[in-house]
Amino acid sequence: MSISKPNINIKGYGALITASGPGIMLALTGNNDSVEEVQFNLGGSATEAIDVTGSVSGVVIMDNTFLGQGAYGVLTTYAGSGPSILNNTFESDGKGHAPGPMSIQFASGFRVIGNHLNNTSGFGMPMFGADHGTVTGNDIYEPGFKQTVVATSGQTSFTVYLASPAVRLFAQINGVPTAPAFASNTSGNTWTATSSTASGSRAVVTFIGYQALEDLQVNRQSFDISVVGNALNGTGDSGIDVVSDYHANVLQTLTATNNQTVFNFTAAVTFYPSVEINGRILTGSEIINGGPVHTGGNNWTVTPARPQSQGTAVLFADFLITSVTPADYPGNTIIRGNHVRSAAAAGIAVEVASNCLSITGNVIEDCGQG
Repeated sequence: MSISKPNINIKGYGALITASGPGIMLALTGNNDSVEEVQFNLGGSATEAIDVTGSVSGVVIMDNTFLGQGAYGVLTTYAGSGPSILNNTFESDGKGHAPGPMSIQFASGFRVIGNHLNNTSGFGMPMFGADHGTVTGNDIYEPGFKQTVVATSGQTSFTVYLASPAVRLFAQINGVPTAPAFASNTSGNTWTATSSTASGSRAVVTFIGYQALEDLQVNRQSFDISVVGNALNGTGDSGIDVVSDYHANVLQTLTATNNQTVFNFTAAVTFYPSVEINGRILTGSEIINGGPVHTGGNNWTVTPARPQSQGTAVLFADFLITSVTPADYPGNTIIRGNHVRSAAAAGIAVEVASNCLSITGNVIEDCGQG
């Protein structure tokens, strides 16, 4: 279903919608549209429950529930200015399957406030190419599902049964985090784990499996982001991460003529197309038509909101995860007053090359579980 007209309010009053096939359950491309009080079950077939894209403003997603296996509950890609994701619930279904909650990509002026995440999958909320955003008052509970066994003398191989699906498995031997030499999901919630050395007779071995990865992630070329007053309990990675995983693989550069407004590129994009001018990605209202427009084959059209002066370099890039292109770090990030506990890795993790960070008044406890 697609809503393209402006000022449309969908209010479900608790109605349940279950995906019947692959793809997007609801696409929003109109200004000031809103979705409230709807239950979305992605059901293992839908990729996304709600997709927000295009040069839109004022979209509100509020008081909804997202459950069932899928890539995203809410995805905003080149979503214009001011999307608000407020007081929604993202959780697993009766079998423990859950969507990745949300992602903010190439959007500006966004608000993510008062949402509840409970045993979801993948990243809680990655932000990349995003700016002037507020992430506050969200509570995230991503438990580690445990099985404890007492090892026999010389035992190195273990079969692990977890109460919920997991994507990462960690181990503690007599309370000390110890990475397994090998861990593999064999079927359903069953894992096989092998330690590099014998644990010793009567050693207490606790396995911890997580379905979720980083809770809040401020990623490449995100600026002016405030992460304030969130409660995070559990994750199979770090609680809050300021990182540069996604990098720009520049495909083509055009030099503007005087006051040029339309740029036509020819390049093969494998992940997300992005456009940079003067070292910054165009986001929100800075780019017309909701981002680069695919016109067929390897042809793309880009229309900046402001005409570009003669000689300005306009870069067209593939925005992807890679180890060979230069990192492009986020900046101007505030991390304040958050409570982070029980992360498998760090409570707050920051790449040192990130610019202009303020990290104050946070409480971090019982992290490093893995």
